[in-house]
Amino acid sequence: MRNLYPRGARGLFLSLVATGCFAMTSRAQQMVTYDTTFGGWNAIVTEDVALQGTDSAAGIVFFPGIGQMTTKLSDLSVNGPHYLINNGLWDGSVTLGNGLHHPFIISLQPPSSGYSATAVLPKIQAILSRYRIKRNSFYLTGLSCGGWQANEFVAYQPTPGDNSYGRLVKAIVNLEGVEPADSTGGYASESYPRKMGHWARACGGRELWVEGSNDWRDMLAGAQNMADSVPGSASYFMVTYGGGAHCCWNTEYQPSVTWTTASNANISQVFGAQLPMNVWQWLLRQGDTTMPAGESGTKIFTLVAPPTVSAGKGQTINLPASSVSVTGTATGNGGATIAALNWKQETGPVTATIGSPYSLNTSITGMTVTGSYVFKLTATDSRGQTGNGSMTVTIGVATQAPTVSAGKGQTISLPSTSVIVNGTATGNGGAYLVALNWKQETGPVTATIGSPYSLSTSITGMTVAGSYIFKLTGTDNKGQTGNGSMTVTILPGASTTAIANGATTVADDSLAMTNPPATSPGTGTELYPDPVRDLLNIRLTNGSTGKLSLAVLNMKGERVRDLELDKQSPMIESAIDVGRLPAGLYILEIITGDGRRTARKFVRQ
Repeated sequence: MRNLYPRGARGLFLSLVATGCFAMTSRAQQMVTYDTTFGGWNAIVTEDVALQGTDSAAGIVFFPGIGQMTTKLSDLSVNGPHYLINNGLWDGSVTLGNGLHHPFIISLQPPSSGYSATAVLPKIQAILSRYRIKRNSFYLTGLSCGGWQANEFVAYQPTPGDNSYGRLVKAIVNLEGVEPADSTGGYASESYPRKMGHWARACGGRELWVEGSNDWRDMLAGAQNMADSVPGSASYFMVTYGGGAHCCWNTEYQPSVTWTTASNANISQVFGAQLPMNVWQWLLRQGDTTMPAGESGTKIFTLVAPPTVSAGKGQTINLPASSVSVTGTATGNGGATIAALNWKQETGPVTATIGSPYSLNTSITGMTVTGSYVFKLTATDSRGQTGNGSMTVTIGVATQAPTVSAGKGQTISLPSTSVIVNGTATGNGGAYLVALNWKQETGPVTATIGSPYSLSTSITGMTVAGSYIFKLTGTDNKGQTGNGSMTVTILPGASTTAIANGATTVADDSLAMTNPPATSPGTGTELYPDPVRDLLNIRLTNGSTGKLSLAVLNMKGERVRDLELDKQSPMIESAIDVGRLPAGLYILEIITGDGRRTARKFVRQ
């Protein structure tokens, strides 16, 4: 596997600001970064392919932490030198007093943790065989478990007194490494920390140790043992980055970070010499610092800006609304194209859900608590450079929708076909009404609303008997709506209506009977409620008893409901379900056992 990244790719040159150029004293370096393997282990390599003839350069091998000791190549640049290179934080060069050096930088990925020095050796030998690395300028560095891997390698002895492993490595930078104790019994070396002093004495080893103030790893013991064996062979720094936690390795690897208490406020304790330089300068100064023979001339580097990214404008909504749609933009510069996008929540009272985090456009939901939510859109271009932009969603206090009433229902009889309706609408919580609208919801025919955008309006054209429902909607200045409805009931009027079967006549709302019996006070037929929505209650009071047949007829004379009753006393009460009938005017017909008929109108609304 050898995926070559072209000159300038992956942010290989300085922190990128704007397209431009600069010059420096140097021969024509050609720095490239690519993926490869050594004995089946993944690796990322940055090298100067313009080394000429027998020219050689220093070599640095980096071991990652346990979380990145996998077979997934992308894990290898989560931390360490290739995180810095890929993100434009470092170009891989090291400035010393005699010029600009370009060491071979190899990030080597064990597939899992706990590999012995004998498993690492063939990979180191393959690296030294493949590249023109100065044998007196070969270095190791690692973080966490990677620091353990480096120390265990240099301290390993295949047989007592065989220091061939340790002599391969001139110096180590160990960032918060795991204590290199031989807990497995698999390493033929002295116990810790004596093994470190032995490496310094027998092999000339040097080490820079960094430990978090709240992340004790017994690193001071290793540094002290080295200094006891060979004065000046180790420096130890306790740091407070991240509150002294086990973290912040990319900061510690930064070329801008130097190791003196005067220049670095995060250093809380020092053992050994303070170092007015970064970790890369310190490493190279432990070996051969002569420049390659061809180092001369002027090199022009083109600087390409990272992507231009916008997360869009901020938005403000009020509860109960809890979601928005956002639209970002991202454009590559200097011919680069956008390779990846990612939305991420930066802050907020609760964690929101980003619907499409890898697209320019996405929904964001679940912002159920008032406050400010900040979201960042990051774009990565085809050179590995990143740019980002942020936007804020503000969730306001829930407000009440307008209070709206369409007024009381009205009942008129044909030939009257019009009414005047008066609604009311009021904003709440300081809001005010900005729009009104009357609309007919149901009715036998379509009526005409005279002033649909006013509180008061005439409604005309209700020329067919039945129920007409009208809704008034109010909208406030915050976009919230409220509504209310009212019913206009149109009765058939004073003229007698003949039912299609010719058996029943009904005049207005009065009771009509064929062959009516004599009545006395307290007799009659009662229907309620009227108008009715579902159950129509019936109370019959008269002197007759026996079987009764009840039928509900529509205005075409069609029988739409039936009920049989057995009347055993002067008064009987029952109910009939009309809830599934269409709104309109109906007639309840009651037929006694001897053929007498009684009819009564009612309205289903």
